[in-house]
Amino acid sequence: MKNTIKFKLGIISPVLIPDDVGMAISNWTKFKWLSAKGVDVKMIGFSPKMSTEEIPQMYRYPNIKRITPFFRRNKFGFFHKILDILMLYREISKFAEDRDIIEIHGWSLWNTALILAWYRLRKKKVIQVFVGRDGWDYIPAKFFDLKRMINRRYTTIANSYCLKDELTKKGLRIDGVIWTEVSRNLFLQDGYCGKKNHTITVKDLYPIGGADIVLEAIGVLKKRGIDVKHKFLGEGPLLNSLKKRCKELGIERNVEFMGHVKHHEVSRYLKDAQIKILGSRLESCPHVVGEAMIMGPVVVSTRCKGSEEIIKNGETGIVVKENTPEAIASEVMSLMADKRRIKAIREHARKFAIKNLVEEVIFGKFVFVYKALLKKGMRKKLQLDNFTMQKIIDNELENKVVLQGNILTENHNPKEPSVFIIILNHNGKEDTIECLESIKAQTYKNYKACIVDNASTDGSRDYFKEHFPLAMLIENKTNLGFAEANNIAIRRAMKQGFDSVLLLNNDTKIASNMLNELIKPMKINSAIGIVGPKMYYYDKQNILWFARGRMDWKTGVTSHVGGMKQDYGQYDEICDSDFISGCALLIRRNVINKIGLMDEGYFYYQEDIDYCTKAIKAGFKCVVAPRAKLRHKVARTSGGSENPFGAFYKTRNRIIFMKKNATIPQIISFSWYFFVENTIHILSAVKRRNFKIIMPRIKGIVAGIITTDRGIYVR
Repeated sequence: MKNTIKFKLGIISPVLIPDDVGMAISNWTKFKWLSAKGVDVKMIGFSPKMSTEEIPQMYRYPNIKRITPFFRRNKFGFFHKILDILMLYREISKFAEDRDIIEIHGWSLWNTALILAWYRLRKKKVIQVFVGRDGWDYIPAKFFDLKRMINRRYTTIANSYCLKDELTKKGLRIDGVIWTEVSRNLFLQDGYCGKKNHTITVKDLYPIGGADIVLEAIGVLKKRGIDVKHKFLGEGPLLNSLKKRCKELGIERNVEFMGHVKHHEVSRYLKDAQIKILGSRLESCPHVVGEAMIMGPVVVSTRCKGSEEIIKNGETGIVVKENTPEAIASEVMSLMADKRRIKAIREHARKFAIKNLVEEVIFGKFVFVYKALLKKGMRKKLQLDNFTMQKIIDNELENKVVLQGNILTENHNPKEPSVFIIILNHNGKEDTIECLESIKAQTYKNYKACIVDNASTDGSRDYFKEHFPLAMLIENKTNLGFAEANNIAIRRAMKQGFDSVLLLNNDTKIASNMLNELIKPMKINSAIGIVGPKMYYYDKQNILWFARGRMDWKTGVTSHVGGMKQDYGQYDEICDSDFISGCALLIRRNVINKIGLMDEGYFYYQEDIDYCTKAIKAGFKCVVAPRAKLRHKVARTSGGSENPFGAFYKTRNRIIFMKKNATIPQIISFSWYFFVENTIHILSAVKRRNFKIIMPRIKGIVAGIITTDRGIYVR
């Protein structure tokens, strides 16, 4: 596959046993995926034993370096460990020489070697990825300020939000969360059958894995008259005690211990299981839960932190209280008695996993981080913050936490911000009525609606006074345009102490939860100054008009990402936007205090983009909250660029905007593009005999060039 990603990546993996160890499986899969995309990627790591069939295949790759350790468990063990550290230091130093980005997984023995090699990495862009128990057990080095080194120099990623919280408590700064991937091809290749009353646990037999809890649950099911066929996949120190307990519970015929099973064979067992049971006491982002979601069995899991992040209880799986065999048994019985419920959960789980956990999604997030590092350098805010915010909102925690920088802290002021909604009306009574009715249906109640009437002659004002007495009405004697009319209302909102202002087109119909969803990102992150919703065409079913805004400074062209596309969930995460359409623009009070009001010189068009540009330059973020939605009757007021009014103002205001905000090189590039573009537009208008827009477009060009003061404009 042809790809434009051009950088050199080095992955340092503690182990290279890609069919035995989760971290190695992930790194090996990522190595193959990135290589197929054309990325220059190398990998180095331990491989103390040739224990799988996949290792010989792995070492056919010239870009993979295997290190065999010296240390042994004998009287020379410490000496051999010192040799290992020196060997690792030498190998890491050589490995890092020609790499642009170094990605480090895990610690343990790597700790000392990495510290010794740090001066070789100091000019590199380094990503430290914490996963699983390695992250939980993280302990800073005694003689080196490892914590400070990581916080100052590395970009750090955890594979679950619970692990992020734990590491944050230990003083580490975690920049983002990227879950563990699931091999889509591996776990969709076998046809799922789901044999009746067949259950499975895929977890090594250690106390933290909770195999003893699962075994007790099987015993409870037996007492209740339910004969299940349960398989344990995994090995560990609990094996003998579990077998002994099986005899005590009388469930020897119900339970089968399969021992260690190769990762590529797990799907063969999952396809036979009706329910997958996870009894763990602690997990980060477990591979096996995602694998079960894709393969077919319904997951019943204890509350072990990481599993709760990817299981929506009752929808994509079942979550029960930890250390409660009775609760596990009850849920298993309930599921087995309800085939429709099993089918519904299985379908939702598979959709969730394919959308959120497959390699293309997870590794795509890593590629975003690589690009961000190459473009912006170290310690810049990554869009992973948006991913974090979306997860907080998904779990309905927006009133409990606040994102300060990249660190989540407790929210001590969870009040509902007040919103001043401004609807501009000019001879659009019917549209405005529909808009106001949709506002009345809002689930969010801490708002005040204000209608600004721009000298309407269709009886609008009298109608609003009679039928919407609770809405504030501002009556302008002339048509003041978009910016000036809104500014009058914004001043009123600021004087009355509102926390934010929503500019809303009258030709819109908003979803009942739109205001609530717009407010959520602002509650979490004080750096967010402007928020907009996802917008759809009013009369086109599920067709997007605006999913986010993109500004091309070389051409001066603004575009709506997602415009005219069917919405099938591709824009369902909070995202940064170059601008938010003035169709629905929620502005935080702090933004208005810092950058002032909208530029009244524009009259119509471009003032929303200009305002967002000023806000971003002032240090605020503009984001789209995708769960906030509205429908828009596009170009009802101006008629668009095929109308003389729209042709004049769109042309003129683009020039004014670029003169005001662009750099000299950008203006030069824009001028050439603008000349060619408008020549084509005028010739096209002549060909279509649409002569009424030719002179307005020419006048717009002249007016844009000669306008030098923001208050001077031609009507």
